[in-house]
Amino acid sequence: GLCVAAASWGLAEYFTRKRHMALPSILLLLTYVTGVAVTLVWIIGFNIATAFALIFGHAATLPGSAALLLGPVLIAAAAWAHWRRFHVPITIAAGAGWVVFFGLAMLLGLIPALRPAAPELLLACGLAVFALGLRWDMADRARLTRRTDVAFWLHLLAAPLIVHPLFHLLGLLHGNAGAGSAVAAIAIYLGLGLVALLVDRRALLVSGLFYLFSALSAVLKATGVLGHGLAVTALVAGTALLLLSAFWHKARQGVMALAPAGLRRILPA
Repeated sequence: GLCVAAASWGLAEYFTRKRHMALPSILLLLTYVTGVAVTLVWIIGFNIATAFALIFGHAATLPGSAALLLGPVLIAAAAWAHWRRFHVPITIAAGAGWVVFFGLAMLLGLIPALRPAAPELLLACGLAVFALGLRWDMADRARLTRRTDVAFWLHLLAAPLIVHPLFHLLGLLHGNAGAGSAVAAIAIYLGLGLVALLVDRRALLVSGLFYLFSALSAVLKATGVLGHGLAVTALVAGTALLLLSAFWHKARQGVMALAPAGLRRILPA
């Protein structure tokens, strides 16, 4: 992991800082953060005593709480160092994703009693990432600087972290959803659409589209439309999403006109 991270950083000095190549910069950032995270998984999660023996010459262990905090903090620090050096917009989102994954894994591993609450914890992490994306958005309301690209990747990460646990809690991921939970899923999707219009980000809608298909299919089955339920679902949902995309700016103007003045002052213009 350390070799991969070091090689990724070294290659980024050429492809990112000198050549300014977008795709290599993204791939090298992802391999760098993954290399750091994998190293920390090995050191903190599995071989902490061995690692201390190699480094300090004698075996030692960290308390569970220290290990839980140390991993996410080091990943965040590594991602922040990469951001300060190269300013690749996806850096903050990649670091946040690994912090969420590593932190939840450590938390559920150290406290098994919390495992039934994993969807709620994942939803809380998604809301935190969404709030972080909003903070970057509010720093560039006109969307003229690199901050808006950072916010885009954060919203793209936050969308599945929010949508997946919501629909999981409704039972739509197990194929046994009833009409009531399907209607609730549609209501949630409409709520996500409203939030997407307010913050001017389509990621929430795209991320929840698969779950919306499941919800509409359940409604069609409950009402007796069985033959081509999936095709009808895709047609209805896809058409609605395309129409919303075509009239996105007009729809957003209408929603923003109804929003409180204080909210309009902090949201993207």
